[in-house]
Amino acid sequence: MVDGGCVEVTPEGRIKRVISSHAYGYAAAQLIGGSLWSLSHQEDRQPLMHTLNALLATVKSSAGPTPTAGDNARPLRLLHRMIYRQPGTGQPRITWMDTMVTACEHDGAQTLLLSSRCSMSHSGMPGDRNEFFRVLPCGPPT
Repeated sequence: MVDGGCVEVTPEGRIKRVISSHAYGYAAAQLIGGSLWSLSHQEDRQPLMHTLNALLATVKSSAGPTPTAGDNARPLRLLHRMIYRQPGTGQPRITWMDTMVTACEHDGAQTLLLSSRCSMSHSGMPGDRNEFFRVLPCGPPT
């Protein structure tokens, strides 16, 4: 069973690379070049965009004269919803994801690496009206 996925996206949200054969229930070939935003739940789309852009901006502003973005990258943990394709049936289903996001740099171009896994809703109760997009720090305290 495929769970979550690992994708590399551009700052504009285009899926540049899928690290395994599948992500979010879709084959890699179906995702490459597509928009991460089209897979994100409508209510989480804007917060997800803002969070990823803020992470990139933070990395850019904290980078000194010459370090790469990865030198200053602070990963974030996100709890958000995606339109996940059900294994077997292929039917789309809104699924909570627990995602680690890290800013990267390749040949001078910034990207974001999202490593996701399917998660129970963070409240522990699927369908709880108090559920919402969350950003959490990760890593050891500094």
